[in-house]
Amino acid sequence: MIFHLPFFRIMRLAALLTLSGWLVIFFILNATNPWPRLVNAPRWIAERRGIVLAAVLGAGFAVTLAAVWALRAFPNSADEYIYLYQARTYLAGRLWNPLPPHHHLFTFLHIFEKDGKWVGQYPPGWPAILAAFGGLRLPFWIADPIVGVALLWTLSRLGARRAGPLGGIIAPLLMAFTPFFIFNAASYFTSAPTALAGAVFCLAAREFLDQPGKGNALIAGAALGVVGVIRTYDVFVFAIPFAIFFLLRGRRGHYLKAPLIGLAGVPFLIGLLLYQRAITGSALTPVTRWGYPLLTLGFYPTDQFGHFTTPLQQIMIVPLNLIDLACFSSIILLVGYSAALEWIARARRLEFTDLVFPCALVAYLFIEGLGGNRYGPRYYFPAFPMMILTVTAAAVTMLEQAGIARRVMLAETLIILHLFACLVGLGAIAIFFRAVVDERMQIYDEVRAMKLHHAIVIVHSGGGHYAPFTPEDLTRNGLSVSNCNDIIYARDVNGGVAELRGMFPDRAIYIFARPRYDEPGTVKLLEPPLE
Repeated sequence: MIFHLPFFRIMRLAALLTLSGWLVIFFILNATNPWPRLVNAPRWIAERRGIVLAAVLGAGFAVTLAAVWALRAFPNSADEYIYLYQARTYLAGRLWNPLPPHHHLFTFLHIFEKDGKWVGQYPPGWPAILAAFGGLRLPFWIADPIVGVALLWTLSRLGARRAGPLGGIIAPLLMAFTPFFIFNAASYFTSAPTALAGAVFCLAAREFLDQPGKGNALIAGAALGVVGVIRTYDVFVFAIPFAIFFLLRGRRGHYLKAPLIGLAGVPFLIGLLLYQRAITGSALTPVTRWGYPLLTLGFYPTDQFGHFTTPLQQIMIVPLNLIDLACFSSIILLVGYSAALEWIARARRLEFTDLVFPCALVAYLFIEGLGGNRYGPRYYFPAFPMMILTVTAAAVTMLEQAGIARRVMLAETLIILHLFACLVGLGAIAIFFRAVVDERMQIYDEVRAMKLHHAIVIVHSGGGHYAPFTPEDLTRNGLSVSNCNDIIYARDVNGGVAELRGMFPDRAIYIFARPRYDEPGTVKLLEPPLE
């Protein structure tokens, strides 16, 4: 039985529960008056920062694993499946797979069928990391949670460097329990690894601006190179703010050692160019552009079909993404970021990391769409830790003003309310996406329940309430289509049954169909195997 509540309905319920909880929290705080004791809490936390940080990292990792369970470790997006497909391809010792016979029957979204190659569209960085986990006999689903913990630890380092020992606790605390972090770190998306590489770049680049050295230059360049081979476009999101501050603050020592940053990134660039040349025939042609020649960036960006959007339409996407971000974190965090950025700018305490999130907002005006299936505005996720860092800088300034108890009370109250909103959001979003996953996995659950083996299942219907799947989202056959596959999933095309029968005469053919896109489907026998 599929349980489902529309996304906005369940988020309205979560908002109502959050507001009710906030009122209860205010009542308890006023009734118990804990502030004389809590005013010294920041100092207590800073003195025990090692234990507190370990608790935050451990709790974040545990909640992320719970989210993996809620999502059934299922690659819920076509993108996620492609990362796994590419990882398994690399583990098999190939960059692509040969096209199967009658490949049009087994088409999957964004896996290209061209020049005899069956190849995923994405850069090789994240699939290569997944392949490393697979090579160590670790399950793929553990990769993003481990990367997530590393991201929290790196954010702690950034917070400590920006705002002292207390900043090293507040920064990961503000992010660790947001649904935005938890569900992206529980997925197979590139969001968390890109954010980790970006955070390492920011840490090394900040040290380089403070005191240029060979070590921090090389680390910054290598980290930016890792960003490039995972999500190439995001290099600009991190590099442009750094370049602005480099030009403003750079001295002779900076300019002498800056080439090391580029030098450290060169091996990653060469690797990416060689990868593109091997697949597309041109080092300068990305695989995505090779497979989707109509896809463009710019003021009038187009999708893979050549449909363009206007600058006004792209600008209107920004508030939609920010509302989505508020749902996947808290409205307090979003408003707090605006206030913190304005205060830091007026105080002339801006650092280049403060510009990373605004840069992401601008950069993705030039890419069409919202990002498809996702957990929050995932295009913004690599910049999200830097947004947290800006809020942390302002929050710590308030928390450390023990002589002004009202400011300490305000900061502590806002942090408590933010964490409460995040926990409510986690529960609501987990319930919602568990239903989404159950709905999308129904075809595979039905096949398992019927104990089918050595069969073909034609996917007639995709469907689902949220961002409905197409049949091409469900033809998940792995690296080949042959008698080695226990179950073969095929598209429903004219003449397809005859082609499948010619390829696999000894298999029974079933069909999966839904009466309506938003209703449960059934798997029914279409043809028995030939005698």
